Amino acid sequence: AVDPVKGRVYVMSKEAPALLTLRAMTPGYVQKDPRGPDPRQLPPNVPAGFIPYTAEEPYGFMVDEATGLPPLTPPWSQITAYDLNKGTILWRIPNGDTRQLAARGIHGTGSRAARAGMVVTAGGLVFIGTPDHKLRAYDEDSGKTIWEKELGGPINGVPAVYELDGREYLAICVGAPERESAGSAEAPARASGSEYVVFALGPRR
Repeated sequence: AVDPVKGRVYVMSKEAPALLTLRAMTPGYVQKDPRGPDPRQLPPNVPAGFIPYTAEEPYGFMVDEATGLPPLTPPWSQITAYDLNKGTILWRIPNGDTRQLAARGIHGTGSRAARAGMVVTAGGLVFIGTPDHKLRAYDEDSGKTIWEKELGGPINGVPAVYELDGREYLAICVGAPERESAGSAEAPARASGSEYVVFALGPRR
């Protein structure tokens, strides 16, 4: 999200190590996705005995099988505010929580499965939703949490801000594949209902 007036950009990032396995393309190799380029088309002038490898198999995230958590020190996702006028980082904070840890009183981990982007308003608020079922508003100058609201499901979409009859509104889609508490990153997503939730924005106090 960009504030062109103040010259700032707000970025959601996450750390999720993945495992990708290379395998040799033996004579019996069959390409799983025929729509993609054929990796057997070798570059010219390869040496004799050259064995091509492929990594087209689906990759898996490196997680603990029992908890589904990454082997990295949290936060696993963050929001960073960059000051483009000075080329510096203005602030950086964890992006939400991981629900299974928040239930045990452990906060500030950042959402493990964060996917959503954010919006910044003319009133100086940065809005973003996370899979921990919460929509939050941060002060764009400091990163301080101004407001948060728990909704009925995970949030993986980007909030939409619009004006109607002189009033500003924010709409967000709630309800998406639930992966935060899965035992494995590759576990089937648990279905949840979906709905649009709209908030009317008032003046900051």
